[in-house]
Amino acid sequence: DYALKAIEILKSESFNVSFTIIGSGADYERLHYSCSDLGITDNVFILGKISHNQIPKLMSNNQIYLQPSVQEGFCNALIEAQSVGLLCIATNVGGIKENIVDGKTGILIESRSPVSISDAIKRTIDMSESELLQLRLNARKRAEEHFNIRKQRKSFDEFFKTAL
Repeated sequence: DYALKAIEILKSESFNVSFTIIGSGADYERLHYSCSDLGITDNVFILGKISHNQIPKLMSNNQIYLQPSVQEGFCNALIEAQSVGLLCIATNVGGIKENIVDGKTGILIESRSPVSISDAIKRTIDMSESELLQLRLNARKRAEEHFNIRKQRKSFDEFFKTAL
């Protein structure tokens, strides 16, 4: 809901923006109605559930990955987005703080705030190409170095050896 309201804000300020939502669940129909109520049906694409192998292509066709969570554990989707070089904007909640170094590998924003979301998107529009590229490269490098499968497996092994 907060992301949709942010899209409404951006549209009202004459920004040409589109937002794609992937997934299904109890809120699927409500999101469609919210888009209609907010007048953003031409800007929001709700794809529903898709196969995991379709996600890289979708990511490559977008410029920003937005994670507007109100609560979140460790967000694998955020790491996936960073690893393919998407600029990530995410709320500063739960485990997301482990995924993004604010201002270096992405942008952390206030939770439950459409204004924070729209302001962060506008901030990226004002960034130079070199600033955007540096954020993307930093994110990709950090994802590869800190969140690769070998490192994760080693951390789990060490944790379980200590716990046992």
